[in-house]
Amino acid sequence: GGPLTASRDGSRLACKCAGEVKLLDAATGAIVATIAADAEDITALALSPNGQELVTAGRDMMVKTWDVQTQKKIRSWKSGHGNSFVQQLAYDETGTLVAGGCSDAMVRVWDAGRGFATHSLSGHNALITSLAFGPTPRSDPNKLILYSGADDGEVRVWALASKTCKGVLKGHDSAVTTLALHHETQTLVTGGRDRVVGVWDLDTMCIVNSLPIYDVIEGLAIMEAAAGAADDDAALEKVKKRKKGKGVQGGAGAEQQARGNMQRADLEVVTAGANGQLKRWLVGSGKCVVSEPERAGTVGYMALLHAVARPDVAQEALLVAVTIEHTLLFFHANTLEIQKQMVGYNDEVVDVAFACTEPAILAVCTNSDHLRLFDTTSQSCRLL
Repeated sequence: GGPLTASRDGSRLACKCAGEVKLLDAATGAIVATIAADAEDITALALSPNGQELVTAGRDMMVKTWDVQTQKKIRSWKSGHGNSFVQQLAYDETGTLVAGGCSDAMVRVWDAGRGFATHSLSGHNALITSLAFGPTPRSDPNKLILYSGADDGEVRVWALASKTCKGVLKGHDSAVTTLALHHETQTLVTGGRDRVVGVWDLDTMCIVNSLPIYDVIEGLAIMEAAAGAADDDAALEKVKKRKKGKGVQGGAGAEQQARGNMQRADLEVVTAGANGQLKRWLVGSGKCVVSEPERAGTVGYMALLHAVARPDVAQEALLVAVTIEHTLLFFHANTLEIQKQMVGYNDEVVDVAFACTEPAILAVCTNSDHLRLFDTTSQSCRLL
């Protein structure tokens, strides 16, 4: 149990297991590699965008990078000053920078290839609870933006080129546990333990919608809705007609703004929280459009990985949710139906027996409330 991350293509998962990091095949659940992270306690980890490197941090106040193929340590460096340790880690999309949210309320950025500090950003007054890099600008990679959320509900927007804070977003009353970006609409979505999802316009740095979720949010993912394109075209026609009546001045800007607003309104977010039920919400109206089907023995979620590519089916996506019992649940991104489960921790095993032999299903009774049925071929598990 602990930090979990996925490769960009969704084929690999990396998760903490005591003082080690296990790399899993997302399709089969098989352990493909074990990295002895030699830390007292791993507090954060992240996979590089190309999946070839892993970065870990622990209470030994060190940050370390590892070669995924050889499981060897590449380099290590001190995470900060004194007893400061890293609680959050994130790579930029090029894999050249890695950011850490530290226990001393500092946000630090390091050169991932050489291990030296490039930025030390101060301004937060509470523990850093979430981090996300913006996309790398193609015209000028130096204009990279970093977003950080804190335990006091504050989100800061950092311009790395000038090493300054270009905006402070205040829309939460409790810890901001998750950040998600949609670059095309310049939208930032934030989730917090105050049971609210905030939708922000990054051009104006203002909140455009606040969705009451009625659940302590531990993770969210942005999804694009297929519906609504026809409405978008109709609304754009209205803008064009107004342009003809009022002249062309400002018309192009109005059309662009209309398109941007409609795209943002059509976005959907999937939330996971303490209630143990995934829900999919329309950003524009705040309406819940899909809920995870009810199941017996529901337990709360502690994390939700952003939509990852499904390895076994082209052009489909899965969401990976982590329960407080350290079980990984794989959901179809559109229907929120469970595709498979992986149990990471069985606690005390009381009894074991084969429920059937074709296929070979192993029934495991533990001190949990759930009976566990393991498919010995695929390593998938069902909880009853």
